Amino acid sequence: MRGLVGMFAGLLALSASPALAQVWNFEVPPPVPAPPLPAGAPVKSATLTRVVIQLNAGQEYGRLRSGWVCEDSYPLNWKSRDADDPVKIYQPIFFQELKDAGFKSEGDPNNLFEERAASTSDLQVAVAIKDIRASFCQHVPFLGGSDMVSGKLLFEAEWQVYSRVKGEIIARVSTRGGFATPAKGSPDGFAVAFAGAFAENVRQLLASEAFRSAVLDTAPSMAAANAGTPGSRITLLGSATTTKRPIGDAVGSVVAIFAGQAMGTGFLVSSDGYVITNHHVVDGSKYVKIRWSDGFETVGEVIRSHKLRDVALIKTDPHGRQPLALRRDHIQAGDTVFAVGTPLDEKFQGTLTKGIVSANRVLDGFSFIQSDVAVDHGNSGGPLLDEMGAVVGLTQWGYQPDGVSHDLNFFIPIGDALDFLALTPAS
Repeated sequence: MRGLVGMFAGLLALSASPALAQVWNFEVPPPVPAPPLPAGAPVKSATLTRVVIQLNAGQEYGRLRSGWVCEDSYPLNWKSRDADDPVKIYQPIFFQELKDAGFKSEGDPNNLFEERAASTSDLQVAVAIKDIRASFCQHVPFLGGSDMVSGKLLFEAEWQVYSRVKGEIIARVSTRGGFATPAKGSPDGFAVAFAGAFAENVRQLLASEAFRSAVLDTAPSMAAANAGTPGSRITLLGSATTTKRPIGDAVGSVVAIFAGQAMGTGFLVSSDGYVITNHHVVDGSKYVKIRWSDGFETVGEVIRSHKLRDVALIKTDPHGRQPLALRRDHIQAGDTVFAVGTPLDEKFQGTLTKGIVSANRVLDGFSFIQSDVAVDHGNSGGPLLDEMGAVVGLTQWGYQPDGVSHDLNFFIPIGDALDFLALTPAS
């Protein structure tokens, strides 16, 4: 009896403490749903790339009560290890909230086979968690078993949205959201509360006008207007010539493409700035950065893309360069070919390699040119040239079952790229 009296006296004393009342008596704001996106509106993709928790080591951010009826009270102090790899912890939550609200997020962080995992996103999102308030009760079972944790948690956060193409922060958003667990609690109540509070702040971000303006791209572009409808054909001016061109000169019409953190290659196919590359190079991006062989950079707009055939069309400033000639007729095994690309690192832009056509194959219902010409990551979308400097194909993939190159590289015939993108070469 004396113990029970002491226990309740302790609870009364704790509840009377002004410092504890300040921590415990916060209110969790009502949830904020993200309004539906306009039907059919083009949406830029976004991914969470950085989480910074701005609490000092040892800072008290809440209270933990424990015991049979939560009679004992302890401070919750922030530990630096609590913030280990917060992106890995919170990125799946960010991804799921965007998906549930109809937004786009490149790369599923829960998919261990997703190698590019959000690397092609148009927008990168970072968040600074500026303050955390917490009140938890860790129920110790009277007859044994797992402790049950219940309580509430509140985050105050500052978000920044960064455009990879523009190279600047285009939106800043402040949010204040929290989460209250069910009263009965659960063994993982702490994790549930932290995940719920972060998810609520993500939903507030998605509901903000600043974020929605950043991701929604409803204004028709000049390039899109000139391109016509997806079913109409686009004329590629200057690409029908068969005049012999030195291979070294052809390198000047090949570009490096940067889409989010992804890097690939493309090549100029018209005098007014159309560039062909792979779909997987620009996948999910509306705008990409284009770098020419002399270092000149500009923005390119993705006009058309065909995922199944892995080809895409970009419109950009042609930078005074001449388009490459396009050769649709069949190339033979044993013919000499050259590949141009940006393998492995942007400093290797314009790398030229030489090989032969090994075979013409049909794989999974599609035609491919097989060659031993050396290509690597970053060559994707680059041209395969004949000895006249005309494009016969574009780099797609290399067969590396053990992670090592076996000189089994595959290229999409340029005729297929033209057909799937509805393009017509012209003089």
